[in-house]
Amino acid sequence: MTQDPKFFNRLYLGFEAEFLVASALFGAGLEAFKLPGDFGFDLLVSNQWKATRDRSVSAPSRDGHAPFPYALQVKSRRARAEDIRLVDGLERRELEMSFSLKQHEYDLLVTDEQAFLVCVLFMPPDQRAVSVRPLMFWLKGRQLQAMHEREYLPPSVDERGQRWLTLHVVYRFVPMMRRDVFVDKVIETLSPLKPQVGKDTALQAAFDEAVAACRTRMMDLLPEAVESNRAGKEYIAFRRREWDKTMNGFCDTLTTAKKLDDRQTDLATIGAATRMFPIDDPGVEHWLKKMREQGAATAEARSTAMDGSSSAYTE
Repeated sequence: MTQDPKFFNRLYLGFEAEFLVASALFGAGLEAFKLPGDFGFDLLVSNQWKATRDRSVSAPSRDGHAPFPYALQVKSRRARAEDIRLVDGLERRELEMSFSLKQHEYDLLVTDEQAFLVCVLFMPPDQRAVSVRPLMFWLKGRQLQAMHEREYLPPSVDERGQRWLTLHVVYRFVPMMRRDVFVDKVIETLSPLKPQVGKDTALQAAFDEAVAACRTRMMDLLPEAVESNRAGKEYIAFRRREWDKTMNGFCDTLTTAKKLDDRQTDLATIGAATRMFPIDDPGVEHWLKKMREQGAATAEARSTAMDGSSSAYTE
């Protein structure tokens, strides 16, 4: 029997993500088990050790948590170095990746109170680092439903007729400063020294040459961007989609990345009480109403056309 290398490559890379999630859950004091078959979920999570401990030492209960066991669907993506870009005006590097769900996977997640989606983003290897930390976040199934209703999971159909829902994820790095901007600021601090050289043209020329050499050397030694001491930390956000002409005046609101609640980037808090909608997303209700009306009109027109075709066929 001929084996498909691509299939096994995807399979084993998927296993890597699933066992990475499982190890993080064990580190949080939970138990995670790989399901033996394709049930639409990958891991089953229990809290047997914590439940046993709480009974013996009267430890506080996990108030507000969804009841165990949890069923987890794990999705993973692998970023490349060229996927990371420095955003002008934002002074941060940004990585955008998409996680896709099949329609039946989404249906399973939103109909089970104890179902969760866990996404794993493997960062590109860095030759200067010993290791690179993968990023993980979790969403409740019901949160996915709320996000779908607010256009954060745009649908698509592939060439085989498979329906997909896609979540656009943005990872924002810590605040950065472009190399040229940093060098300009350093050179600017040297400008008050030039008047002290006096009117000697030879000394002024030597000063200018030294400053130019300093600039060239820094541009050569420094990376494209350097970490800034400006307040701010890395975070994960969601974006509806790229701009298109149907958005009109809502372009900025709909394409702006909205930050995910920090608690949902820590698997130790999985199952904790959360907001139904995991991000702050005000100001788009009018656009959402318009999109729903357009969707309803399209569905009605399609239904009418199908009814007409059926009648013609019957006659």
